[in-house]
Amino acid sequence: NYYDHAQTLYWRLRAEWVAPGPARQSDQPELQNVQVATGGLGRWRGILEKDEWIQGHVKDLPAPERRRLSAQNVKSLVVVPIFAKQAWWGFIGFDECVAEREWSVPEVDALVAAANTLGGAIERERVEQELETRVHHQALLNEITRASITTSDLPQMLQLIADRLGELLDADG
Repeated sequence: NYYDHAQTLYWRLRAEWVAPGPARQSDQPELQNVQVATGGLGRWRGILEKDEWIQGHVKDLPAPERRRLSAQNVKSLVVVPIFAKQAWWGFIGFDECVAEREWSVPEVDALVAAANTLGGAIERERVEQELETRVHHQALLNEITRASITTSDLPQMLQLIADRLGELLDADG
């Protein structure tokens, strides 16, 4: 998931595995910026946000979804959400492009487990980035404190504090 400045939800295909036969879809530019509300998959948002999954034959889906997925030769699918820190991050799914099929409980369970693992990895990466940011901020605050205690040259001290505060606040001037 990603949002533009107006908070419009978009999806992009980030990774895929394709069995021999069906064409790769990740090269398709139209799958990199799918506006969910107008892209034929608006219903999915409400389902996936509630931590539910979508499963079935494409022919049985509502017309907008059927048109979009049929254009990619999808015959049946199962899609489950990915959550990181209780926030809906995106989704992962299986598509069947050769023939319709019913997804077994173990297959869906494996997909849910993969989604949970991905969510945990995303969460961990975010926590690590947050920790790195906090460590950096703490180092800058320590430098400001040290400069204010040890520097006797007031203009030099003020400049150092201004520089470090600008870095701390990620200010451009």
